[in-house]
Amino acid sequence: MPRCLSLLLALTAVASDDAREHEQPRASGGVADAPVVGGSTAPQGKWPDAVAVLGTKGSCTGTLVAPDVVITAGHCAEIEPVQVFANTTDYTAQDGEHVNVESTTAYPDWQHTYDVSVIVLEQPIEGVEPREVGTACTFGELRSAMAVHLVGFGLTAEDGTGDNTRLNEAMAPVVDPDCSSGHGCHPKVAPGDRKSVV
Repeated sequence: MPRCLSLLLALTAVASDDAREHEQPRASGGVADAPVVGGSTAPQGKWPDAVAVLGTKGSCTGTLVAPDVVITAGHCAEIEPVQVFANTTDYTAQDGEHVNVESTTAYPDWQHTYDVSVIVLEQPIEGVEPREVGTACTFGELRSAMAVHLVGFGLTAEDGTGDNTRLNEAMAPVVDPDCSSGHGCHPKVAPGDRKSVV
């Protein structure tokens, strides 16, 4: 899978082993459009750049893209991030790297455009290679039913309840690669629209 796709998909939380009997996760234009369930705990060291973002109002998943920069979802700015945990499969464990957050900036009008935030850390994370940002990435490589990895920390129940501190992964088929079927895509940022590109 191209690394640019993994950056987009690493922002999505996935389910634990005990949720396997639920609906198959699906991805739409690089974004999950159904509860992501049916995954399993990720092996230690497989996704060291997938980070837990802990805030005063919740938790999210992000991707380390520079030693001191994390990209996460725009709505994750609302949890008021205070700390990031990298290179761990359980953010309550004593392993991995723990670094405090210096600042969080959500993309302007993220609710209607790019659901992305940038977190700057107080110090670099040591010993974890950041994920390359795919600067030439397009959605032209996505095809319907193409399998993609979803990786993240987060709630695992379909109703959004419960607790989960583990890093999980799942495979999911893309169901709407060009955002033409109304699966949660915003027209301003649909693949192929260059007017909104940063």
